[in-house]
Amino acid sequence: MSGEPSDRFSKPRRKPRPKTVYRGIEAVWSPVRGAWCWRARKEWTIAGVRVRRVGTLRLTQLLAHQDYLRLGEHTAAVPRHVQTLTQALDLVAAEDREHGLPAATTEAMVRGHGRALLRFFGADYDLAQLDEAAVRRYVTTSLEQGRSPNTIGGHDWTCLRRCCAIIGAHDVVAMLATLRKRLLKSALKRVPPQMAWFTVDEVKAILAAMRRRPVLDAQNHHARIRPEVADADADLVQLLVTTGVRALELGRVTLADVSRGELRIRRAKDRGHPRIIPIGDDLAPIVARLEAQARALAGPTTPREQVPLIHDARNAINRTCRRWQRVLNEPRLSGRALRHSLVTAVIATGGTSGDAMAAAGHRSLRTTERYVHALSSRPAETRRRVASAFGLGGDAAAPAASPPPPAPDQPGAGAAP
Repeated sequence: MSGEPSDRFSKPRRKPRPKTVYRGIEAVWSPVRGAWCWRARKEWTIAGVRVRRVGTLRLTQLLAHQDYLRLGEHTAAVPRHVQTLTQALDLVAAEDREHGLPAATTEAMVRGHGRALLRFFGADYDLAQLDEAAVRRYVTTSLEQGRSPNTIGGHDWTCLRRCCAIIGAHDVVAMLATLRKRLLKSALKRVPPQMAWFTVDEVKAILAAMRRRPVLDAQNHHARIRPEVADADADLVQLLVTTGVRALELGRVTLADVSRGELRIRRAKDRGHPRIIPIGDDLAPIVARLEAQARALAGPTTPREQVPLIHDARNAINRTCRRWQRVLNEPRLSGRALRHSLVTAVIATGGTSGDAMAAAGHRSLRTTERYVHALSSRPAETRRRVASAFGLGGDAAAPAASPPPPAPDQPGAGAAP
């Protein structure tokens, strides 16, 4: 055995890699400090090119995570050849996915409003050449086609501004900001949203028509809808109208959120106000059927946290509503109208605004008051209820009238003995 010292233990032994708590950071061994440090990392994929930025080494995870958030505020450098509207929309969608937004939300917001821009400007439109005259033509044409000024000034404008900002056309972004302030005073004046909802009797009629066999349309003709499809559609509509769940919230509900007779909405619209919906006797068989279908699609070994209660809930709701709009000749039928129907039904059946606010999961009572205004904006219905309460007609039960005396020629018309 040689007497030379072995270098087996000459280097310091590294400790096990620590567990990451925050998102967007990585553990890096620092030979200078002889310890594990934390570093923020942000990556983008632009036109097939991977762009990566990293932060400085930090001793704590919190500081590294703050570096990661700051890196996310700055968009990576975009290649010069990325200038068309289609390429910009792809980059905006990729940026939303990098921030952790669900694919359904990205598809609905970016692709949905980007489709209106693509129809007018074209797929190969150069955003660097966008001027005020072109934007004004888009606003005028969209308004003539019936597009809401709220949608144009809010969603379409935001999508167009993000497309211009992501390609580096900052002068166009400044022009859009100035032009929007002018148009909000004239062409894009905000209008109150038209609230569509159904009364209690209308909901009863819709559910009865969906569960009638054979399925009949508005003209009492046989509709070509399979019974199993009609049953599934009726279950979905009944679930929406009795719980008031939004389509976005329903798409996030998994089998783990259904237990002990309760439906838990963990990730609500604002991600800060979850709520619990009791499952009564009316919804128990429906939820049981939905759980069985979801388990059959996912397989027996998939964890409950990864199995959605309704696969692709947003598109399922849209398909159901469009199908029965044609069959029942009811253009108001939509997921939003069914949610509004729940809130108005709570108020119409004697519930308070607080009850309606809790049922709908509203964050502010001001939002619930819009439904109260929708009910109070029907003077004929209000007057009918008042007359009924006073016993002057309407639905008031008429007092029992004494039977008319029999005619002299009828039996029993004689004098009493």
